[in-house]
Amino acid sequence: MLTSSMHTINKKYHPAILSFCILAISTLVAGCQATSERAGTGELNLSVSVADAAESYLSSSDGQAFAVSTYGSRWNSSSCPTVNCSYRTGSPERDVLDLCETKGNTCAIFAIYQKIIWNGPVTLPDMPEDRHILKIIRKQANRSYHSTGTATVDPVGTTGTLSINFRGNKCLGDFDITKQAWKLDCTGTKYSGKITRSEANRFWGRSNDGMELFISQSNWPHLRKKLQEREHFNIEKSSDEKQAILKWAHVWGDFEGHIIYEKPRPKGILKFKNRTTGTKCTGQLEVFYGTTGTWNLTCGDDTRAEGSVRFKNDFITGEGKSSSGAKVTFRTVEQ
Repeated sequence: MLTSSMHTINKKYHPAILSFCILAISTLVAGCQATSERAGTGELNLSVSVADAAESYLSSSDGQAFAVSTYGSRWNSSSCPTVNCSYRTGSPERDVLDLCETKGNTCAIFAIYQKIIWNGPVTLPDMPEDRHILKIIRKQANRSYHSTGTATVDPVGTTGTLSINFRGNKCLGDFDITKQAWKLDCTGTKYSGKITRSEANRFWGRSNDGMELFISQSNWPHLRKKLQEREHFNIEKSSDEKQAILKWAHVWGDFEGHIIYEKPRPKGILKFKNRTTGTKCTGQLEVFYGTTGTWNLTCGDDTRAEGSVRFKNDFITGEGKSSSGAKVTFRTVEQ
């Protein structure tokens, strides 16, 4: 059974993101090639800030693409909280790669939607028990500035030191729960405010001008889970079999699966599974006019969807609607 959700999540993303995803097939086909060419390979050692950013991205249902530098120290992500979004370059992968490489870094795609596609061992940073994740969010005009650093908390959990890079400046400070106070000195610019304990090993603070501060102990549970899933979702491929991702508007969770088709005139089957609910979908596709054709899917308790399919440069994209009128799109993903 497909589970619909009207739940809205207030996501915070990297400030350099200039554009978001588009589900229009005409532009998505062109953008797909960046993924196949730039999916990451080899050994990857993530820094604390990148691991924390990946944890936030993978825990969201809105994420479209996540890029990371090959040294694991820089990242960029794209999100699409609505059905109709737009891209600056025409694809989420190309957008995040371009932004990740603005300072001369070499970057590659780490994840698409909630699926990690990095092909190689991924090592997470060690976090001693007294080290916590420190996040700062500061809203100014129509923008939000986000930074991630570390906090060292005493064994009792009442005081600690803060260290973070914020808007290009090194910031050092401390906090004291008994005094409900925190402060930071960012190369001469000073911030301070009140802080409270929200729950065990979690703290929240706010300055008078609206800066928010979050401290939490984290071992990146979503990131670890997705890395484990990656090991169990490697579909044995043939020349006529491709991994694919499907998006169903207003349905919680993303679908992953594969398309098996015949040549020279493609006619084949679609198989998808919702990673969140476990709902399975099966269907067929067939090309009638050169590179275009039709597809149909049946999911769970006889929920149906159908639409048009297109083959271009060995990529397959589909667009259509469910029986209730919800938008449904899918595309193949090369690794």
